[in-house]
Amino acid sequence: MNVEIKHKKSKLGGPLEAQEVLLEDKIIESIFQESGPRKDIKIKGADYLSGLYLRYSPKTQSKVFYLKYKHNGKMRWYRLNDFIKGTYGSTQVTKDIIELRQKYYINGKWQYDPNDELITLKELQGKQNYKVRDVIKRIIEDSFPRITKVGRLDFKTQKVYTRFYLGYHNRLNELDIKTDDNELGVIKLKTLETFDDYWETYPQDKKGKSIFDSYLGSAFIKDIDRGILELYVLKTEKSWGQRDNLRKALQYLFNYADTHLKAFGSKGLLINPTNKIRIPKTDEIKYKGSKYNDFGFSKDQRLEVERSLNKVSATYPFASESILITGISRIRHTEACKLKKEDIKEDHILLRKEIQKDRSKGRKKDIQIWFTPEIIGLLEKLHKQYERYPTTKFCPWLFPNIQIPFVDDKPGHPRLDPEDYIMRKTWNAVKKDLKFEGAIKTLRKTFITKRVETFRDLGLTQEEAISATAEETHNSKSNMVRARYYKPDLTQVKKTAKELGQVLSFKIKT
Repeated sequence: MNVEIKHKKSKLGGPLEAQEVLLEDKIIESIFQESGPRKDIKIKGADYLSGLYLRYSPKTQSKVFYLKYKHNGKMRWYRLNDFIKGTYGSTQVTKDIIELRQKYYINGKWQYDPNDELITLKELQGKQNYKVRDVIKRIIEDSFPRITKVGRLDFKTQKVYTRFYLGYHNRLNELDIKTDDNELGVIKLKTLETFDDYWETYPQDKKGKSIFDSYLGSAFIKDIDRGILELYVLKTEKSWGQRDNLRKALQYLFNYADTHLKAFGSKGLLINPTNKIRIPKTDEIKYKGSKYNDFGFSKDQRLEVERSLNKVSATYPFASESILITGISRIRHTEACKLKKEDIKEDHILLRKEIQKDRSKGRKKDIQIWFTPEIIGLLEKLHKQYERYPTTKFCPWLFPNIQIPFVDDKPGHPRLDPEDYIMRKTWNAVKKDLKFEGAIKTLRKTFITKRVETFRDLGLTQEEAISATAEETHNSKSNMVRARYYKPDLTQVKKTAKELGQVLSFKIKT
């Protein structure tokens, strides 16, 4: 039953209609009048609600809470919020009124004017009641901004972290995570209009397996310590690699909350609780590609790989060349696939800082990859492939994916991706043609090992040669060449060892 609106002239000025009602959501929701002037309906009840009004407009059916108070001898109005069933009603407005009175109502009068917005130290320190789920929402909507630099995380990192945040849920399929012109990740919605619609469509699912759906998502981020996170990581994932990726996703979440939301107050996040999470390692290595970690191709093997890549290029154009360039230059395969035709200059390839790996770590700058006979040969071969496939003239990429003839309904081709199915087929064809095993990453290790040996042949010691190569392919302080990439050819060493073993075996048997 709708509440009847009685007319009464206000003695305090402002709107001319007034009436008293109890502060109850059902009563306020039922207020209705087809037409008439705007009305101020006084809320009656406890003393601390004194001055609370509901401003009702029959024309628009809007209902807005206002505080009416006297300051310095003048009556004033302070706008609170619209009445919205289930979102902002009696509970919320009561809380706001109490906070206003605690801040401005001193010694029985309004000492300060709420409209002047007296800012307390607590407000200056920032909001500190963000739940983890709130932070995840902001991260997704902001497309993962970087923490220490301008820009956003790359789209692959965004995809990995988003899977941990949102799970393998329909809400993940609604997100379109791509790369923009600056090689930065960007998140857009596929079918829904706004992110408000998105979160309403895909709310928390208590059966879901993600941070968003978990008990962790419901916690206030400022209350979470290392122990809670460590327990969550160890219970959620089984393998060391996935646990470490989950730790990194949580680390970014806390850094974002601190940097972009100031969720930990003016002092900030003193220690990120993810930094010392202990993830035990096992002796068992499940990653199949790990068997290629400790060797590179010998000189003869490298030539065999190049011969095979040239052989399969007729069947797998551009994919074979994108792999081949990693064996004749310092360019990684992930970087090669991002090269544009315009990056080919008069005497070098420009490796733009935007496409370099680990660009977020320290300062990166454009790198000139000077032409060598091998690079020239590869570029000449690419030119012939462009002539063979005329539609590639509409494509800006050095290594286009000719399996896809259109981009955004326009003639052209997208760039190849290291994880494309066509790339796997290309390398499988190469492996089938060879009498030895190896991976695409083995080519890079072989190139770097060759550079170390070249510097050593110029008179440098092995340590000096490794340092010189590191400065050329990584940076002067990197230990990656020594630890991961320098894989000297042990073919002759193994052959000698085998011969000596046969001699020893013969002696033992006799």
